[in-house]
Amino acid sequence: MNREYLKYFPKESPYPDQDRAMDDIYRALSDRHIVLFEGACGTGKTLSALVPSLHIAQQSDKTVVIATNVHQQMLQFIDEAREIRDIADIKVIVLKGKLHMCPAEKSYEECDVCRDSTYELIKLEQSVNRSDADDMRIRALKKRSCGYMLQTLKGDNMEFHRWLFSGVRTPEEVEARASDDGTCGYELLKREMCNADLVICNYHHLLNPDILAKLLSWMGRGLEDIIAIFDEAHNIESAARLHSSLTLTEYTIEQALNELRDTGAHEDAVEKLLRTLRDVLREIYESKFAFGEKERIGVEWHDVIIREPSGTEDLLSVNLHSRLLDIDVLVEQAHILGIEFDTIYRNQYKEGLSGTKKSSYLIAVSTFLENYLRLAGDPGYYPLINIRRDQNGEITGRIELFSCIPKNVTRFLFNSFYSAILMSATLRPFDVVKTTLGIDRDVRKLVYGSPFPRTRRHTIAVTAPPLFARNREDQDVIDAITGVLEDVIEQSNGNVLIFFPNFSEAARYYDLLVPNLQELGISVPMFLDRVGVSAMDVMEEFLKIGKSGGKAVMLSYLWGTLTEGIDYKDGRARTVVIVGVGYPALSDRIRAIQYSYDYEFGAGKGWRYAIEIPMVRKVRQAMGRVIRSPEDYGARVLLDVRYTNESQKTMGKYSVYPRFPPDEREEIIDVTPKKVKYALMNFFDDIKQKSAHTK
Repeated sequence: MNREYLKYFPKESPYPDQDRAMDDIYRALSDRHIVLFEGACGTGKTLSALVPSLHIAQQSDKTVVIATNVHQQMLQFIDEAREIRDIADIKVIVLKGKLHMCPAEKSYEECDVCRDSTYELIKLEQSVNRSDADDMRIRALKKRSCGYMLQTLKGDNMEFHRWLFSGVRTPEEVEARASDDGTCGYELLKREMCNADLVICNYHHLLNPDILAKLLSWMGRGLEDIIAIFDEAHNIESAARLHSSLTLTEYTIEQALNELRDTGAHEDAVEKLLRTLRDVLREIYESKFAFGEKERIGVEWHDVIIREPSGTEDLLSVNLHSRLLDIDVLVEQAHILGIEFDTIYRNQYKEGLSGTKKSSYLIAVSTFLENYLRLAGDPGYYPLINIRRDQNGEITGRIELFSCIPKNVTRFLFNSFYSAILMSATLRPFDVVKTTLGIDRDVRKLVYGSPFPRTRRHTIAVTAPPLFARNREDQDVIDAITGVLEDVIEQSNGNVLIFFPNFSEAARYYDLLVPNLQELGISVPMFLDRVGVSAMDVMEEFLKIGKSGGKAVMLSYLWGTLTEGIDYKDGRARTVVIVGVGYPALSDRIRAIQYSYDYEFGAGKGWRYAIEIPMVRKVRQAMGRVIRSPEDYGARVLLDVRYTNESQKTMGKYSVYPRFPPDEREEIIDVTPKKVKYALMNFFDDIKQKSAHTK
């Protein structure tokens, strides 16, 4: 095979698995296949994907776009792009949101108008035969134009071009450089996008249709010109749902009513539409409060159910149609009026008659309503009302049209890209990825396990009582779990990270373990990852203790933020424990996804695709927090009988052991609760002896 792509490989030599992966990916991209790539920590996934992609892109005149939703991975991409840039002439752009880079701190709408005004200003100033009216227009435009944009358009930006592509620049570096020059870094990046060989960005740049359209226009490319790489690709489903769901707040409806009043528009029919929408929204959520429930509502959004997850009629649509028989006509009238208002606002800002560029709230309301009335009964969507307290302590509402089916967003993308690579340490089962994302093209499936010595990791499944919701208060169950956790903490040769199905269970066992460990004479710092509180402060202290060779205990929950995106290398987590089988809470929202998947993919698929597989991926992600380098070592403890091999016979359909990939099942050893202490003692003693012998 021609291995010219190795000219982009920045290391002395690839790992064996990395070498094979690059060959496989090169062949797949050459055939324009979609690559589903599962690689454990240490397999070098990023370079395995980037190196052949850059070569294929160079040969085929394509652009590589690599995206993640994890900040730490973004930093890793930048580091590895810099290594490639040191040996190969590639042009790299790292993208960040406009609001983070605008030197004038303007909104998207204001920026658009300022840019248009600046272009018009330059055109008029360059006009040979200017009239008095033109001069007056120039004076007005100077008030509405952007000085940073003006300097960008008038200046010679070749020096910026040379500086930008002489290395791999972070958005912060671009922003600082542009600030020194009095130019707009965001605009400069946009103008250079067409020259980039590699773009590093966030998921939303590819999954949000509006942002993607802008990105492609800046690049001068179509989807067929893009080789897309998605890191942590097991998160694409949830990210796609987020970017295709729609919301409308009660505040926006009120502002649309104010807009009618302030503009003096005498549109009784449109006003009736808005008032009816607002009143129905309030009536529904007010009617749903049980005794004392209203007083407990806080600042976080709380779901109010207006349709059964498997139903087709929702309270909001029914009420609106019964009170407004011609609602479709009214929505269209509101939209036309909103467009008129928006044109007025744009001209007022452009002419200097308004200090800010306003957007029509009426357009926002009418656009949402048109989509809501069309899709609220669709099995792929789930209508909800959300409520919370605003900054004044008042209850306020929001209408949400939650998108359940991710392929509504992803199918077109993956069937249009030149090619794509989806990579993760927990991507399997591949058939489910292909189905839920709507990938209709040929795929190449790659799996590479951990390259680190198997003797340096120990995985046990404990035959402890299953932590079902119905027996969480059972004292025998509590005592059994507490006893195993005490043994694990005592025997671990360093930090212990414990994940529970939810926060309430984590808090329960934190309160039990703190006094118990003191009675046993086991003195270790104890940390609790609390809901609604940033975990980073306590996490930094926890990691610091582990890195220094000490021991601390962190109790968290499986669906929190600590199962991925944090590097626990070099002793930061010597032992990880997963207590119970952490299925996601079966809220109405989750049940709606389950029903939608049953409807879309076949009966019974909803449970497997939407609940069981995401749970197993979360457990596998948590297990992957230990063993982050060849020198690392650690233990993984699955504390529930349902994880054991034995459970296939004793627990039947409740067993989750068969849901793990075959190669990972091979490492799981069944252990009774009383033998956990000795299993860990022997493992860590063996590691110490081998380490001493090596020295």
